[in-house]
Parts: sequence; structure tokens; C-alpha cells
Amino acid sequence: MFILLFGPPGAGKGTQSTLLSERLKIPHVSTGEILRAAILGQSALGLQVEECIAAGRLVPDTLITDVVAERIGEPDCANGCILDGFPRTIPQADALDEVLTQRNSSIHAVIQLAVDMKELLERLSKRSEVELRSDDSPETIAGRLEIYEQETSPLIAYYEKRGQLRRIDGMAPVETVSQRIIEAIRDASKQSD
Repeated sequence: MFILLFGPPGAGKGTQSTLLSERLKIPHVSTGEILRAAILGQSALGLQVEECIAAGRLVPDTLITDVVAERIGEPDCANGCILDGFPRTIPQADALDEVLTQRNSSIHAVIQLAVDMKELLERLSKRSEVELRSDDSPETIAGRLEIYEQETSPLIAYYEKRGQLRRIDGMAPVETVSQRIIEAIRDASKQSD
């Protein structure tokens, strides 16, 4: 069961991915975490990622896809995973389909956590204060939200057109959001049968 979880920074993807991972017994695969792990592990892919980041370039779609494909090929992902932060572009989405097809798998559900801008800014501001995250400064937050809007909006329409997108109100209480995600996954299962 491969589940894609979309939402802007601060939408609750990390929290919901952790809860889903525990409930569904599949790993949460965060692109940011696997990129950091690849760099730390100094794998061939990790060295390429490190070179891009050090040069101030975005990591190319093909390289990100290779890193994700390597990660989801590990034994703990044999029954699927929750992908958080990937794909971010339509070419990445197409590449993910190819990777999953080679594994005789497919995307089970695409979940979008919808949160309004005012709430996102409040959440990210609080997170910055509590966790002292350098990626949650006001300037960085604005930049990350803009990038999300530019890169991910086309994907929302892409998966909606394919009939795979399920929108969940990410402003509801954590437990309510979690239950609605589980219901959306069950609904996706019924439609694919």
C-alpha cells in the first residue's frame, strides 16, 4: 500500500504520517529525511545530492527519484509506505509510477491535507518558537510556501484528474484528521477493487 501525503509546510504531514505508519504498519518515508540519510551515509547517490546542495542547486528530478526508489526498495517497504514530500513535480509523479510498476505495485491513495494560509503561518510560527527550527524563519516560511504552491499545485490537479486525490480538512483536530485519512484510504480500497 503506497500512500502519498500532500500538504504545505505546517499542514500536519509529519504528525499524520507517524500516526498512519503506526496504524497501518508501513514506514513513513520523508524525502527530506532520506536525502539527509543518503548524504550522511555517503552513498554514491548521497554524494551527488550533497554536491547539488553545496552548489545551491535544486536536486534534479532524476536524482530525487533514484534516491526514493532506492529507499522504497528496502525490505521495510515491501508492503508499501507513506510518502511525504515526494513526488513534487509531474515528472517525479510519472517516474514514481514507473518505479512502482516495476515492483508490481501502484499508488493506493493520494491524500491532500488542506489548511488555510492564516492557520499555516500560525502553526509554522509556533513550531519555530518551540522547536527552534532554522527552516521556519518568516522569510524561509514564505519561500517554502511559495515553492509548495508552484511545484505541488499542478500535482493536485494531476492526481485529481486521475481520480486518486482525497482532500482532508487539515484544520480539524489531529484525531479527526487521522480518522478521515483512514476512511479515505478505505474508500480508495473499495474503488480499486
